[in-house]
Amino acid sequence: MLSGHVHEPFVQPPPWGDGLTLSVGAGALSRRTRGTPPCFTVIDAFPDAVEIRLERWTGTRFAPSACERFPRRPALAEERSSVLRTTDCPDLPG
Repeated sequence: MLSGHVHEPFVQPPPWGDGLTLSVGAGALSRRTRGTPPCFTVIDAFPDAVEIRLERWTGTRFAPSACERFPRRPALAEERSSVLRTTDCPDLPG
């Protein structure tokens, strides 16, 4: 589930979920921040995993600041393998 409005990025399973469903806060590009620099979330879906990467404003550009990879439900992984590409999370600074 992708959400917005709160201006804070997050990734967490909802308390009522199945452990494989994630709630993702997208962040905000607004200059009106809540203590967090402008940011946005990139979600890549792969046959075996979902990769969620946060891009934050550094003052001069957006740069990756966090990347997490979550496994997908195994029963559907084979169906997706012919459709989706695979890569690893990019190397992050620091």
